[in-house]
Amino acid sequence: MKIKIFDDLLSLLHFFLGFLCSFFYLNSSPWINIALLITIIYFSYEFIEFMLNLDYESFIGDLLEFILGLLFGWVIVFLSSVV
Repeated sequence: MKIKIFDDLLSLLHFFLGFLCSFFYLNSSPWINIALLITIIYFSYEFIEFMLNLDYESFIGDLLEFILGLLFGWVIVFLSSVV
């Protein structure tokens, strides 16, 4: 199985959504609800797309893109708070 990461234009959107959610998770209370909603909608969409296409490589790649965006955003927030 070969996992495809950043293989199309939507990959940047997956990364950006994860990056955006990281800032929402780390801010005040009303924003965390938006981040949770985005995350739930994203994972639901990916699961439905997977069930329709049964493409394991794209499914795992899309989830990794989102998680990488999330981690990258958390690192940026952490480093900006340390400096």
